[in-house]
Amino acid sequence: MRSQTRLSSLVIAIVLIAGCSKQPETPSLPTATIENLKVAHACAFKRSAWYAAAANEADADRLGNLAVMFRAVARSQAIHAARYEQLLLSKSATTDTSKSACPPLGTTRQALKMAQSLERTQVEGLYPPMVATAVKESWPEAAESFRHAGLAGATHQSLLKEAADRNGTVPMRQYRICSACGNILLGPDTTCTVCSANAFETL
Repeated sequence: MRSQTRLSSLVIAIVLIAGCSKQPETPSLPTATIENLKVAHACAFKRSAWYAAAANEADADRLGNLAVMFRAVARSQAIHAARYEQLLLSKSATTDTSKSACPPLGTTRQALKMAQSLERTQVEGLYPPMVATAVKESWPEAAESFRHAGLAGATHQSLLKEAADRNGTVPMRQYRICSACGNILLGPDTTCTVCSANAFETL
């Protein structure tokens, strides 16, 4: 009888311990970073089209070298947009291009001036807090994508400033766009100076 009582007590104790044990928590979604990726995707997607239109205007103004530069930046933005979309898909989230808008194009030189403002806004105002939020939400891949885009954007700024200083008459050159992060290289580097990838598209 005592053995049965002890056995029953042991069973009850095991059940209670099992019931009180902490269940594994389901990881929470990085909701703020998902929203940031949607904004970043919309910006990059629409700015890619905006730069492509600026390139056509530059061609019409017989500024062919400037047109090539605009197309290089357009391609860089398109690579950013594709990267953001893949990150969103990895969390079963979708893109929303209504989250950003681009200003009117204007003349070629107006577009060149506006482009500098757009890039500065991204590099200085958009990406730094997005990186911080992604780090806080433990999503390193998203943080890296924002960081890479910010560095690529700094290159865009440099190219655009040179073009503006020259009144749109930039020299003929080859632009190598990193297929992984969208960074634009002008030099002979065999690997990307931002992400160390070695696959490039050339314009």
